Amino acid sequence: MFKFLSRTYIIIEKPSKLACLNLLLNSNLTYYSLFEKNNKIYFQISSLTKKRFTDLLNSANIEYEVKETEGIFNIFKILRFRLGIIFGILFLLLFTYVSSNTVWKINIVGNNRLNDEKIIEILNNSGFYVGKFIPSIKYDEL
Repeated sequence: MFKFLSRTYIIIEKPSKLACLNLLLNSNLTYYSLFEKNNKIYFQISSLTKKRFTDLLNSANIEYEVKETEGIFNIFKILRFRLGIIFGILFLLLFTYVSSNTVWKINIVGNNRLNDEKIIEILNNSGFYVGKFIPSIKYDEL
């Protein structure tokens, strides 16, 4: 389901190919992209189930090779010491939160009795103005 998050490639040599296929079919573990090339079996598994797969293959005495692991989880593992990227992501999240919870514009619609400037002046006196943080607005007092 979340194969794009992280996946591992497993390679199995020819002599234990049939035993591996039987093991994969009888287990409840999910694998992807199973194919044979150069007398070897290649398939992908989720990195979250890598430990269960390797334990299963070890218990059946099947020799295997873990080729590579890739995905979002590995990118985070690689970037864990890059503080600039981490601070940039945190700043982006904070900026998005603050900007989406700020009053940027006040539109007066459907009013025929008072002019717009008078209504905006009343709102300013009540504490509602452009630049106001929306969660701090007390709607009962407006």
